Amino acid sequence: MPLSESYSSTSSVSSTQSRTGKVWIHPQDCERTILFLKQKYDISDMAARLAYHRLNSLDEADEIFSPYLRHQLPDPSFLPDAELAFEHTFACLLDKKPVGVWGDYDVDGACSAALLVKYFQALDIPVSPYIPDRFQEGYGPNAAGLLSIKEQGIDTVFIVDCGTTAFQPLAAAKEYGLTVIIIDHHRVAPEHPICHALINPKRADYTGPLLLQQLCAGGLVFLFLVGLNRYLRDQNYFDQNGISEPDLYSFLDLVALSTICDMMPLRHINRAFVKQGLKVMRKRHNVGLTCLTDACRIKGVPSPIHLGYTIGPRINAGGRIGDASLGVRLLSCDDKPAAIQMAQELNQLNQERQAIERSTLEQAMQQAQMQKDKPYIFVFGDHWHEGVLGIMASHIKEAFFKPSFVLTVKGSWLKGSVRSIPGMDIADLIHRACQNNLLVTGGGHPMAGGLTVEREKLDELLVFIDQFFQECESTPESPTIPIDMAITFEQLRAPEFFNALDYVGPFGADYPQPKFLASNLLLENVKPFGYNHLRMYGIQPNGQSHAMVFFRQADKEIGQWLLSKPSHRVDCLLTIQSEYRWGYQRALLIIEDIATC
Repeated sequence: MPLSESYSSTSSVSSTQSRTGKVWIHPQDCERTILFLKQKYDISDMAARLAYHRLNSLDEADEIFSPYLRHQLPDPSFLPDAELAFEHTFACLLDKKPVGVWGDYDVDGACSAALLVKYFQALDIPVSPYIPDRFQEGYGPNAAGLLSIKEQGIDTVFIVDCGTTAFQPLAAAKEYGLTVIIIDHHRVAPEHPICHALINPKRADYTGPLLLQQLCAGGLVFLFLVGLNRYLRDQNYFDQNGISEPDLYSFLDLVALSTICDMMPLRHINRAFVKQGLKVMRKRHNVGLTCLTDACRIKGVPSPIHLGYTIGPRINAGGRIGDASLGVRLLSCDDKPAAIQMAQELNQLNQERQAIERSTLEQAMQQAQMQKDKPYIFVFGDHWHEGVLGIMASHIKEAFFKPSFVLTVKGSWLKGSVRSIPGMDIADLIHRACQNNLLVTGGGHPMAGGLTVEREKLDELLVFIDQFFQECESTPESPTIPIDMAITFEQLRAPEFFNALDYVGPFGADYPQPKFLASNLLLENVKPFGYNHLRMYGIQPNGQSHAMVFFRQADKEIGQWLLSKPSHRVDCLLTIQSEYRWGYQRALLIIEDIATC
């Protein structure tokens, strides 16, 4: 039942403009729907209101309050070419033949590859992972790398999180005698590459549930393994060989990590993957992931914030500036001393990545400032480090609320990353540019992508991008932020507060972190810390105070205004996380935006 029917309200909406130009939306809740949710699911008023703000229809309520795999997991037989892949994998297992696994160098690629590695290891089948070097080999499979796999005596290779458009390398793979099974979620061209199976629900001939098109590669690999387990069970493979079925539930921590870091919408099966995957992560079964969590100094229960902003960047750091295979080797490692060493190496690489990013971002921001009146930002520089371009694009997008292109110049071509905003499908732009022969390579998702362009075609590409954004439907000039509810510091001390957050969470893409309004605060003792961060105390009119942080704002206009110690009071828009200090749970208040009272 859609919320526009029966239980919906003719809700009025008010708004507030913040000091940073963002618009805060104050929707009016439908009390009838809130009451319905409270009674049906026996939940608190706060949990009902948070859930209400995230529902597209009441039919989705069960997905929020009962995100279980047994309810949400699709039938793996819907995967295109699944039976072909099951049959061939079964033949490999019977012959005890080694297999190769080719993955991408980002988190989703590392998790997808690690899932297959751990599965074949559980069956005592030799498996060899291969992650290409970002700088020497580029994105996706290449002929030389595939040949090196063949020379190891491997006849079958799984290619995950890439490969859908690798026409020439896969033609070469066929000549080498390699059987290729692709499990990917990127856009599919009208023609398919030469391979034994192309498991990609974005194929034009796909007729299964549309929700499979919202899975990252890690989710698709997991679903494939569920189907493979069932196929092997039907063939009596486990009983005849005296082998226990791999415990796929224990793999869900990797599926949750890939889903969060690839910014998949946290609805339907993705929500179940993350909710259950976080439970698995708490059990610390995965040795490599546990060692990395400890290296990150994560206290208490890991959250999607930890996955997306702490663990994920460290896995990515290997592919960005170091050994691209570190991520998959760590995530599939059962040797604790080796895992500790790899986790420490990734931690160090992430620190180096941060230093490189800081030195380059200032140059990019100067260029971006000159383009602030355009519908998009397009910046580039000589020899900017390729490994940090995506992160820089994200920072620029957040600063200007515009699709942002960041490229490095290398000789006769430019290569880089793009990050977009809601309503601007950057993958569509890149796809059209490729069709118009404006790009050497390109691809991605609606919110993120990558591209390579010859320098002599740069001006033509910029004209094309101008036209693309002129044809797009108008988007808000200022980002809007819906407010979930107002809070006081007293409410944060009640156990029911975090119980409600846990019950309605986890939060992520298309299912945003709740935004809370703390009104009429006096901000005191504002001080910088770390790299461009601020910490301070917020004091309510009744005298109650609480520590607060404002990330990456010390060098911004709003940060300088705060450091000037304004004497008037402000309203703060907050997200709230749970953190543990000395064994106690407490609220970490993160300022998202500020408005003058």
